Amino acid sequence: MGTAAPAPGLWVHSFEEDRGDQEVYRPESHVLPPTRGRRRMLQVLDDGSIREMGPGPDDRPHPTGTVLKPAGMNRYTAQVPGEPGPESSGLVVLTASDTILRVARS
Repeated sequence: MGTAAPAPGLWVHSFEEDRGDQEVYRPESHVLPPTRGRRRMLQVLDDGSIREMGPGPDDRPHPTGTVLKPAGMNRYTAQVPGEPGPESSGLVVLTASDTILRVARS
């Protein structure tokens, strides 16, 4: 598994695979077990930014308003549209391949 930039597309939170403070995301095409809870998603955009997505009122993915911008060294900082600058929160990409995206929140 590599630590290259995540591939563009929609990544679905596979909370069953989380370990400690690490979250695991799988490509939208990956078959995940059924769940009663709603799943969070990350949308990796063509410019390398990551948009946080959550289920909307109709359970389809909707943007939460948070966009994570690349900050170097596999780190992304959160920016909320309309806010003056980056927040202190973000994430670190630990593993990125065609089949898995493992991140830690900071």
